[in-house]
Amino acid sequence: MAKELKHYIREQMKVAGVNQERLADLIDAQSATVSKLLSGRMRLSDIWMIKIADALNIEVVDLFRHPDRSKIDRMLDSLSDEKVSQVSKIIGTFLPPEK
Repeated sequence: MAKELKHYIREQMKVAGVNQERLADLIDAQSATVSKLLSGRMRLSDIWMIKIADALNIEVVDLFRHPDRSKIDRMLDSLSDEKVSQVSKIIGTFLPPEK
């Protein structure tokens, strides 16, 4: 999970157009600290996750998943129930049949 978390944080940084130095500025930390957090040499505590999520303008939960999933959730939230049902059927055509 820790490996995925760090990967997803980097993906969220890409989407936000934020590099390591800029993230350090945004969370009021040194670049070396951000490097340690993202490499696993320093524990990514709840406080750090909150600061990073705030800096990237996302929810903390978004740090644990690919940015496209967050984007898809926001799109689905804006649709009517009927449209969500249609989208679900379309997505279902890409999935293997259920057993």
